Amino acid sequence: MAMRLLRRLAAAAPACVFPAIGENGAGRVAALASLGRFRFVSTARHAPILLVAGKIRKEDHEDLCRLHDQLPHPRRTLWWGSDPIDGFADPLVVASIDEARDAILDVWRRLVSGEETSEPDLLPDKPAHPWRGKGEHGQGGEGMMGGKPYGRPMAMTGDDLRDGLALDQCTCEYGPLLPILPPD
Repeated sequence: MAMRLLRRLAAAAPACVFPAIGENGAGRVAALASLGRFRFVSTARHAPILLVAGKIRKEDHEDLCRLHDQLPHPRRTLWWGSDPIDGFADPLVVASIDEARDAILDVWRRLVSGEETSEPDLLPDKPAHPWRGKGEHGQGGEGMMGGKPYGRPMAMTGDDLRDGLALDQCTCEYGPLLPILPPD
């Protein structure tokens, strides 16, 4: 009984969608966003629905598959203005804004209610950059520093006055919760 109530409440919430925008897809997504019945999220990890809007280049197919695999289960992909790429077993293609709106709402309701099964992963579960370090435990370069874990160089000592490490700058937005802090 409690699960049915939770599913009904979840189905009444706005559908969470992550748009993957290809060629001529930005206008489609903007028009869909103006309807206000969806919540477009900024990361694929927060949306069970992937909307592929516009034509996706062949060079970007693997990246799209990687993006798809980041969606939480249960998940579904909709294709609007783009041909589905290989690997998607049952592609859901829409042709107009009305079809896209209706399909997103229907898929959201079916995912939340459990009627729709989740799409499987498209890529194998392995690191994009496998570890190839030195040493008997793969610890990396010479001594304490060096090496490239998963293909990313480690921070080395440098002329940074704060802590003596040469690091790249990371920009973070703190949002309305911490307005007294600078935006970056």
